[in-house]
Parts: sequence; structure tokens; C-alpha cells
Amino acid sequence: MPKQIEIYIDRIVLEGYDHLNKAELSIAVQEQLRSAISEQGLPNGLMNRSYHRKLNGGQMNLETRPKTQQLGSDIASGIYKGIQSVE
Repeated sequence: MPKQIEIYIDRIVLEGYDHLNKAELSIAVQEQLRSAISEQGLPNGLMNRSYHRKLNGGQMNLETRPKTQQLGSDIASGIYKGIQSVE
């Protein structure tokens, strides 16, 4: 039976990207992160803990005006990499 997990993202800081629709970006991040976890699973280190205060998703070099879907995918990839580093 699949386990249910909850990932709460307090904030994503993007300076200078006021042109992006925040609701669309949020949906894009959620969809991409859900897809990555469904396809690749969660590392055992994360599954054996019930709570993590902070994960580092790293930094990204962004285009001047990225498309919302691509940015959502890039952010989700960073979050997933942060999850993979949990031991």
C-alpha cells in the first residue's frame, strides 16, 4: 500500500521575477515534485524520519524571463535533490 507523505514548503524566494503567476508556479512545483517522487521514490533516510526542519534545494541560474512551467520543474528538481541528500 502506498504511503502518504506531506511536504510543506514555507517559501520560495525569487527576486526580480514579479512577472510570474505565483499560483501557476506553485502548481507547477507540486506537479513536478509529485512526479519525481512517484517515479523515483523517496530515499530511505527520509522515510525513516517523520520531520525535517529544513532541506537545502541549492541555487539555480535562471534565464531573464523563464517560463512558469520550466521554472516550476527546476525548483522541484532542486527540492528533490535536497530530499535525496537526507540520510
